[in-house]
Amino acid sequence: LFRSCITGSLFHAQLKCCEALDVLNLDGHKEASDVLEEARHSLGKVQDKTATNFKLTKGLYFYIEGEIYCKTKDFKKALQSLHECLNYIEELPEAHIQLARCYNAMGNCYYNGPKDYTKALEFYSKALKKIEEISGSSEYHYELPVFKNQIGTVCEGQGNYSKAVEYYKEAIGLLEELKISDSPEEANFQRNLANAYMQQDKFKEAVEPAERAYEIRKKHLGDHPDTVRSIFQRGVIQAFLKGPKKALELFKKAWEMEKIGRASCRERV
Repeated sequence: LFRSCITGSLFHAQLKCCEALDVLNLDGHKEASDVLEEARHSLGKVQDKTATNFKLTKGLYFYIEGEIYCKTKDFKKALQSLHECLNYIEELPEAHIQLARCYNAMGNCYYNGPKDYTKALEFYSKALKKIEEISGSSEYHYELPVFKNQIGTVCEGQGNYSKAVEYYKEAIGLLEELKISDSPEEANFQRNLANAYMQQDKFKEAVEPAERAYEIRKKHLGDHPDTVRSIFQRGVIQAFLKGPKKALELFKKAWEMEKIGRASCRERV
Protein backbone atom coordinates (compact mmCIF):
# COMPACT_ATOMS: atom_id res chain seq x y z
CA LEU A 1 0.00 0.00 0.00
CA PHE A 2 2.83 2.43 0.90
CA ARG A 3 4.66 1.62 -2.33
CA SER A 4 1.52 2.14 -4.43
CA CYS A 5 0.97 5.46 -2.67
CA ILE A 6 4.46 6.62 -3.64
CA THR A 7 3.94 5.40 -7.22
CA GLY A 8 0.66 7.26 -7.26
CA SER A 9 2.39 10.44 -6.09
CA LEU A 10 4.86 10.22 -8.97
CA PHE A 11 2.09 9.57 -11.47
CA HIS A 12 0.10 12.49 -10.06
CA ALA A 13 3.15 14.73 -10.40
CA GLN A 14 3.57 13.71 -14.05
CA LEU A 15 -0.07 14.47 -14.78
CA LYS A 16 0.10 17.85 -13.08
CA CYS A 17 3.26 18.79 -14.97
CA CYS A 18 1.55 18.04 -18.27
CA GLU A 19 -1.56 19.89 -17.14
CA ALA A 20 0.53 22.91 -16.14
CA LEU A 21 1.98 23.11 -19.65
CA ASP A 22 -1.49 22.99 -21.20
CA VAL A 23 -2.73 25.64 -18.78
CA LEU A 24 0.28 27.84 -19.58
CA ASN A 25 -0.62 27.81 -23.26
CA LEU A 26 -4.33 28.35 -22.70
CA ASP A 27 -4.79 30.41 -19.54
CA GLY A 28 -1.48 32.02 -18.64
CA HIS A 29 1.47 31.76 -16.28
CA LYS A 30 -0.31 32.42 -12.98
CA GLU A 31 -2.75 29.57 -13.43
CA ALA A 32 0.03 27.31 -14.67
CA SER A 33 2.14 28.07 -11.59
CA ASP A 34 -0.75 27.00 -9.35
CA VAL A 35 -1.03 23.66 -11.13
CA LEU A 36 2.74 23.12 -11.10
CA GLU A 37 2.76 23.69 -7.35
CA GLU A 38 0.60 20.57 -7.02
CA ALA A 39 3.23 18.64 -8.96
CA ARG A 40 5.95 19.92 -6.63
CA HIS A 41 3.94 18.80 -3.61
CA SER A 42 3.50 15.29 -5.06
CA LEU A 43 7.19 15.00 -5.93
CA GLY A 44 8.02 15.78 -2.32
CA LYS A 45 6.20 12.60 -1.25
CA VAL A 46 8.34 10.30 -3.41
CA GLN A 47 10.94 8.45 -1.34
CA ASP A 48 13.14 6.91 -4.04
CA LYS A 49 14.72 9.92 -5.66
CA THR A 50 17.29 7.83 -7.52
CA ALA A 51 14.76 6.09 -9.77
CA THR A 52 14.80 6.99 -13.46
CA ASN A 53 11.09 7.84 -13.47
CA PHE A 54 11.60 10.30 -10.62
CA LYS A 55 14.48 12.01 -12.45
CA LEU A 56 12.44 12.24 -15.64
CA THR A 57 9.49 13.73 -13.79
CA LYS A 58 11.69 16.12 -11.81
CA GLY A 59 13.28 17.20 -15.08
CA LEU A 60 9.84 17.72 -16.58
CA TYR A 61 8.90 19.83 -13.57
CA PHE A 62 11.92 22.12 -14.01
CA TYR A 63 11.37 22.31 -17.76
CA ILE A 64 7.81 23.56 -17.30
CA GLU A 65 8.93 25.92 -14.55
CA GLY A 66 11.44 27.30 -17.05
CA GLU A 67 8.73 27.73 -19.68
CA ILE A 68 6.59 29.62 -17.15
CA TYR A 69 9.47 32.00 -16.40
CA CYS A 70 10.01 32.43 -20.15
CA LYS A 71 6.39 33.45 -20.47
CA THR A 72 6.94 36.17 -17.89
CA LYS A 73 10.18 37.19 -19.66
CA ASP A 74 12.25 36.39 -16.57
CA PHE A 75 14.90 34.72 -18.70
CA LYS A 76 17.50 34.52 -15.92
CA LYS A 77 15.23 32.40 -13.72
CA ALA A 78 14.06 30.45 -16.76
CA LEU A 79 17.62 29.44 -17.58
CA GLN A 80 18.24 28.44 -13.97
CA SER A 81 15.22 26.12 -14.07
CA LEU A 82 16.17 24.71 -17.46
CA HIS A 83 19.72 24.00 -16.27
CA GLU A 84 18.17 22.13 -13.34
CA CYS A 85 16.17 20.14 -15.88
CA LEU A 86 19.38 19.19 -17.66
CA ASN A 87 20.94 18.12 -14.36
CA TYR A 88 18.22 15.48 -14.05
CA ILE A 89 17.76 14.26 -17.61
CA GLU A 90 20.78 15.03 -19.80
CA GLU A 91 22.46 11.68 -19.15
CA LEU A 92 19.25 9.63 -19.29
CA PRO A 93 18.76 7.75 -22.58
CA GLU A 94 15.03 7.70 -21.81
CA ALA A 95 14.79 11.51 -21.92
CA HIS A 96 14.41 11.66 -25.70
CA ILE A 97 12.04 14.42 -26.74
CA GLN A 98 12.07 16.09 -23.32
CA LEU A 99 15.79 16.81 -23.65
CA ALA A 100 15.35 18.27 -27.14
CA ARG A 101 12.59 20.54 -25.88
CA CYS A 102 14.70 21.67 -22.95
CA TYR A 103 17.57 22.59 -25.29
CA ASN A 104 15.10 24.42 -27.51
CA ALA A 105 13.65 26.37 -24.57
CA MET A 106 17.16 27.42 -23.56
CA GLY A 107 17.77 28.60 -27.09
CA ASN A 108 14.57 30.65 -26.88
CA CYS A 109 15.78 32.24 -23.65
CA TYR A 110 19.11 33.31 -25.12
CA TYR A 111 17.45 34.50 -28.34
CA ASN A 112 14.58 36.46 -26.77
CA GLY A 113 16.35 37.64 -23.62
CA PRO A 114 19.97 38.82 -23.81
CA LYS A 115 20.03 38.37 -27.63
CA ASP A 116 23.01 36.08 -27.27
CA TYR A 117 22.83 34.57 -30.74
CA THR A 118 25.89 32.40 -30.23
CA LYS A 119 24.37 30.64 -27.21
CA ALA A 120 20.96 30.50 -28.88
CA LEU A 121 22.48 28.79 -31.90
CA GLU A 122 24.34 26.36 -29.64
CA PHE A 123 21.17 25.15 -27.94
CA TYR A 124 18.95 25.26 -31.04
CA SER A 125 21.55 23.10 -32.78
CA LYS A 126 21.57 20.65 -29.87
CA ALA A 127 17.79 20.46 -30.03
CA LEU A 128 17.88 19.83 -33.77
CA LYS A 129 20.52 17.12 -33.43
CA LYS A 130 18.56 15.35 -30.70
CA ILE A 131 15.36 15.45 -32.76
CA GLU A 132 17.22 13.98 -35.73
CA GLU A 133 18.58 11.20 -33.52
CA ILE A 134 15.24 10.19 -32.06
CA SER A 135 13.14 10.56 -35.20
CA GLY A 136 15.04 7.88 -37.08
CA SER A 137 14.49 9.56 -40.42
CA SER A 138 15.26 13.22 -39.82
CA GLU A 139 12.82 14.37 -42.51
CA TYR A 140 9.75 13.06 -40.73
CA HIS A 141 9.46 14.53 -37.26
CA TYR A 142 6.88 17.25 -36.83
CA GLU A 143 9.05 19.44 -34.59
CA LEU A 144 11.98 19.42 -36.99
CA PRO A 145 10.65 22.26 -39.20
CA VAL A 146 10.19 24.49 -36.14
CA PHE A 147 13.76 23.91 -34.97
CA LYS A 148 15.16 24.59 -38.44
CA ASN A 149 13.17 27.82 -38.65
CA GLN A 150 14.54 28.91 -35.27
CA ILE A 151 18.11 28.34 -36.40
CA GLY A 152 17.25 30.44 -39.43
CA THR A 153 16.14 33.31 -37.21
CA VAL A 154 19.45 33.16 -35.34
CA CYS A 155 21.40 33.21 -38.61
CA GLU A 156 19.34 36.22 -39.67
CA GLY A 157 20.07 37.92 -36.34
CA GLN A 158 23.76 37.33 -36.93
CA GLY A 159 23.53 38.89 -40.38
CA ASN A 160 24.10 35.58 -42.18
CA TYR A 161 21.10 36.00 -44.45
CA SER A 162 22.04 33.44 -47.10
CA LYS A 163 22.32 30.76 -44.42
CA ALA A 164 19.00 31.89 -42.96
CA VAL A 165 17.40 31.42 -46.39
CA GLU A 166 18.70 27.84 -46.50
CA TYR A 167 17.16 26.96 -43.13
CA TYR A 168 13.85 28.65 -43.91
CA LYS A 169 13.58 26.75 -47.19
CA GLU A 170 14.39 23.48 -45.46
CA ALA A 171 11.73 24.18 -42.82
CA ILE A 172 9.11 24.94 -45.49
CA GLY A 173 10.08 21.83 -47.44
CA LEU A 174 9.70 19.65 -44.36
CA LEU A 175 6.22 21.04 -43.74
CA GLU A 176 5.27 19.90 -47.21
CA GLU A 177 6.76 16.44 -46.70
CA LEU A 178 4.97 16.09 -43.38
CA LYS A 179 1.74 17.24 -45.05
CA ILE A 180 1.27 20.08 -42.57
CA SER A 181 1.79 23.00 -44.92
CA ASP A 182 -0.85 25.70 -45.43
CA SER A 183 -0.66 26.30 -41.68
CA PRO A 184 0.10 29.35 -39.51
CA GLU A 185 3.57 27.87 -39.02
CA GLU A 186 4.18 27.92 -42.75
CA ALA A 187 3.03 31.56 -42.87
CA ASN A 188 5.66 32.44 -40.24
CA PHE A 189 8.38 30.56 -42.13
CA GLN A 190 7.43 32.17 -45.44
CA ARG A 191 7.41 35.65 -43.92
CA ASN A 192 10.85 34.97 -42.41
CA LEU A 193 12.10 33.79 -45.79
CA ALA A 194 10.84 36.98 -47.44
CA ASN A 195 12.55 39.07 -44.73
CA ALA A 196 15.87 37.29 -45.30
CA TYR A 197 15.63 37.99 -49.04
CA MET A 198 14.78 41.64 -48.34
CA GLN A 199 17.84 42.00 -46.12
CA GLN A 200 19.92 41.02 -49.16
CA ASP A 201 18.04 43.45 -51.45
CA LYS A 202 16.57 40.46 -53.29
CA PHE A 203 13.10 41.92 -53.50
CA LYS A 204 11.95 39.94 -56.53
CA GLU A 205 12.72 36.70 -54.68
CA ALA A 206 10.85 38.03 -51.65
CA VAL A 207 7.57 38.50 -53.53
CA GLU A 208 6.47 34.85 -53.63
CA PRO A 209 7.06 33.92 -49.94
CA ALA A 210 5.53 37.23 -48.81
CA GLU A 211 2.42 36.56 -50.92
CA ARG A 212 2.21 33.00 -49.63
CA ALA A 213 2.43 34.16 -46.00
CA TYR A 214 -0.34 36.69 -46.60
CA GLU A 215 -2.63 34.17 -48.30
CA ILE A 216 -2.29 31.68 -45.44
CA ARG A 217 -2.81 34.31 -42.75
CA LYS A 218 -5.83 35.78 -44.48
CA LYS A 219 -7.32 32.28 -44.80
CA HIS A 220 -6.71 31.17 -41.21
CA LEU A 221 -6.64 34.43 -39.25
CA GLY A 222 -8.71 36.89 -41.24
CA ASP A 223 -8.27 40.52 -40.18
CA HIS A 224 -5.55 39.95 -37.62
CA PRO A 225 -2.31 41.74 -36.60
CA ASP A 226 -0.23 39.08 -38.34
CA THR A 227 -2.25 39.57 -41.53
CA VAL A 228 -1.58 43.30 -41.30
CA ARG A 229 2.15 42.63 -40.96
CA SER A 230 2.08 40.54 -44.12
CA ILE A 231 0.24 43.26 -46.04
CA PHE A 232 2.77 45.80 -44.79
CA GLN A 233 5.66 43.55 -45.81
CA ARG A 234 4.22 43.22 -49.31
CA GLY A 235 3.93 46.99 -49.49
CA VAL A 236 7.58 47.46 -48.56
CA ILE A 237 8.63 44.97 -51.21
CA GLN A 238 6.62 46.77 -53.88
CA ALA A 239 8.10 50.11 -52.81
CA PHE A 240 11.62 48.78 -53.37
CA LEU A 241 10.57 47.22 -56.68
CA LYS A 242 9.60 50.72 -57.81
CA GLY A 243 5.92 49.93 -57.74
CA PRO A 244 4.71 52.95 -55.77
CA LYS A 245 1.07 52.63 -56.84
CA LYS A 246 0.86 48.99 -55.69
CA ALA A 247 2.81 49.79 -52.52
CA LEU A 248 0.43 52.62 -51.65
CA GLU A 249 -2.58 50.34 -52.18
CA LEU A 250 -1.12 47.80 -49.78
CA PHE A 251 -0.21 50.38 -47.14
CA LYS A 252 -3.77 51.77 -47.33
CA LYS A 253 -5.17 48.25 -47.03
CA ALA A 254 -3.09 47.63 -43.90
CA TRP A 255 -4.18 50.96 -42.48
CA GLU A 256 -7.87 50.25 -43.12
CA MET A 257 -7.61 46.85 -41.45
CA GLU A 258 -6.21 48.54 -38.36
CA LYS A 259 -8.68 51.39 -38.42
CA ILE A 260 -11.75 49.17 -38.24
CA GLY A 261 -10.46 47.87 -34.92
CA ARG A 262 -9.99 44.22 -35.89
CA ALA A 263 -6.19 44.43 -35.98
CA SER A 264 -5.04 47.28 -33.76
CA CYS A 265 -1.32 46.78 -34.19
CA ARG A 266 -0.04 49.95 -35.90
CA GLU A 267 2.90 50.42 -33.55
CA ARG A 268 3.92 46.77 -33.76
CA VAL A 269 3.75 46.78 -37.56
